[in-house]
Amino acid sequence: MYELLGPHVNQTYGGIPELIARWKPAVALILDHNPVWHWVKGQSPDTIMVGRYLHPEPPDYERINPEQHARDQLAPILGAIANSPYDYIVGDNEVVVHSAKAMSNLARYDIERMKILARVGKKAAICGLATGNPSDMSMLEHYLPAMEAAVKYGAVLHLHQYDWPTIGANGKWLPYRHELFYDGCPEHGWAGVPNHLKIPIIITEFGLDQGAVENGILGSWRSLQLSPRAYMDELERGQRRLMQSPWVIGACIFCVGNASGKWVFFDFWPEIAGVIHGATPLYRRPAPVEDDGIIGIDVSYAQPKNFPWKAAVENDGLDFAIIRASARTFQDRNLSTHWAWSGAAGVKRRGIYHYLYPGEVRAQARHFAAIAADHPCDVILYPDGTRGGYFLDVEQYGVTKDMVRKFKEEFEAVSGLHMDYYTSAYKWSKLLGKAHRDSFNQISWIADWRNVQRFAVPWGHRRKGVKIRQVTSDNGRIHSYKGRLDINEWLADPAEFV
Repeated sequence: MYELLGPHVNQTYGGIPELIARWKPAVALILDHNPVWHWVKGQSPDTIMVGRYLHPEPPDYERINPEQHARDQLAPILGAIANSPYDYIVGDNEVVVHSAKAMSNLARYDIERMKILARVGKKAAICGLATGNPSDMSMLEHYLPAMEAAVKYGAVLHLHQYDWPTIGANGKWLPYRHELFYDGCPEHGWAGVPNHLKIPIIITEFGLDQGAVENGILGSWRSLQLSPRAYMDELERGQRRLMQSPWVIGACIFCVGNASGKWVFFDFWPEIAGVIHGATPLYRRPAPVEDDGIIGIDVSYAQPKNFPWKAAVENDGLDFAIIRASARTFQDRNLSTHWAWSGAAGVKRRGIYHYLYPGEVRAQARHFAAIAADHPCDVILYPDGTRGGYFLDVEQYGVTKDMVRKFKEEFEAVSGLHMDYYTSAYKWSKLLGKAHRDSFNQISWIADWRNVQRFAVPWGHRRKGVKIRQVTSDNGRIHSYKGRLDINEWLADPAEFV
């Protein structure tokens, strides 16, 4: 449900890192540079981590030497940045500009930051304009040189977008600034960013912001006396609009871990644990899945080599398993063990999958084909009676429809096997384009966690040929295993599973 939303972590309270490791959000912004975030990154490698090293208020961009400002700012922390788990680094925060000169200096500052960070193998999150700025969007013309450099250095654009008293109450101007930035603002004479200069966008602060309530304390969802569920519903509605943009890859809810008294009305810890999709309250264990259908799991290196396969079959009624085989051109370190022991335990049907990354997709396909030759799969039954279950995991940012096509062509040509897909409707359309949104006939295994009732078939899935539905993220449970799992159900005709 919350595909784009992640946390803005002000302070690392006990339990927050563990929660985020389970949640595996699209993005997380970190202010408190605790070593535990290396562990979190290891647990959730696909979460885009953005690091913000606290600086004083932004300087007057009318008067600064922007290149020197960037050098002075990064010099004392460059070593820490180089050894950090962060994918992107934020610079000056909530910049406000009032002139073409200031905007030009902001561009020069970000260009210098990108160059310096590249030397230590890091990328920049650039721009950082405060909510509603600049007041005259035509000034963005003077920021385009930074966008050109961003394409070269692989940077992302980051913005703050708030609203009050509901997200969307002020149209695009506050909560959907990215649309005006990229698509243009005719009333200001701003034509928008040329297509070849558009880069991914992360909304590094997102939510409700009332401004000062009293005594310098700022107001948000708590000052409205919203319930945690009502606030998350509000954010989810805002997310739907963000998802309409092909450029927004994440939005950080401000904030988790109140590091200052003035943010008390913003902080949504610990209530977040009870309402964020995919997360489990730390004070309550989830109920194990009961065997009321054809049940399967998917596993990877995240599950240990001593996973209790035999108990899962005998005590939990586990019927099928799909095992991560590879990513890039590396074999999953637990594939051999999971494959051998699942077979010995009597798992009825098995499949394997490859996690697709951008780049060298034909080499990835040949690598997966070599693994497939030694792992005969039978989790899928095709109309001609043959069995299969070789899945391409399509979810990594940067994957394109051309990469998917090339992988499928190469794998099927080399292996002589049929390629199926694992993805979600959102990821499929986000990565491959809106024209592919309804092409479920090409997908046999789909992630759809929306229904509270586990085995209710989502509308249209059965009609469009989906055979397996992943019903949980990694918060599923079975009786025989204390850790968490991805739980799957068989959607197609049970006769196909016999």
